[in-house]
Amino acid sequence: MNSVRRRLESNIVTANQTRPTPPPQLGHYTLLEEIGDGRLGKVYRARDTVLGRTVPVRDAYESVGRDFAARAGFVSRARAATVVSHANVATLFEVGDGSDELFLVFEFVPR
Repeated sequence: MNSVRRRLESNIVTANQTRPTPPPQLGHYTLLEEIGDGRLGKVYRARDTVLGRTVPVRDAYESVGRDFAARAGFVSRARAATVVSHANVATLFEVGDGSDELFLVFEFVPR
């Protein structure tokens, strides 16, 4: 019981302290750390807040999201990835294609 109390008390923020900035969100995914960078966007290790699992999220660069042809190509590659079923290929879970966000969520394959 005392260890629980200590953990709770350590999380209390006093008036002269500032709260830590929460990690960035993309949809219902909490971005934890950048793990890669490619031609179309950055890849992050993220936490799925709905299902409670770790996933990689490829967040498209703004330039890809704004360019209609690049955006269509990004989504087309995502569709092509869904037909591949192989032990060495991560499964695509989701394509986030909103007005201000474009991202892919894959199965996390630890090294």
